[in-house]
Amino acid sequence: MITGDEVINPQGFSVDKNGNVYLAENYSSYNGLNIRQHYAGLLMAANISSNDTTPVKYIFETLGLPPDTEYEYPKHYMMYMAKISVAGVNALIDELNK
Repeated sequence: MITGDEVINPQGFSVDKNGNVYLAENYSSYNGLNIRQHYAGLLMAANISSNDTTPVKYIFETLGLPPDTEYEYPKHYMMYMAKISVAGVNALIDELNK
């Protein structure tokens, strides 16, 4: 079962806010994007490049989610894209787990 929290490409190091690099001592301390973050980023890039102006509430209805936002295009463009991307990834993970 995929939860979306699995690290997709674990890195054996971490970098602090000052740019100092530290090696991880064990696998559980590896850093990296998880599956949900990775695919949300890919989907957000695709959404941004599509120039789709469909209201988010219609897309949420299609995904079977409550239209819990009043975002309007283009005023809330980046929030709109982020919300759509996360909803799409959650739908993908749900389908993969069936």
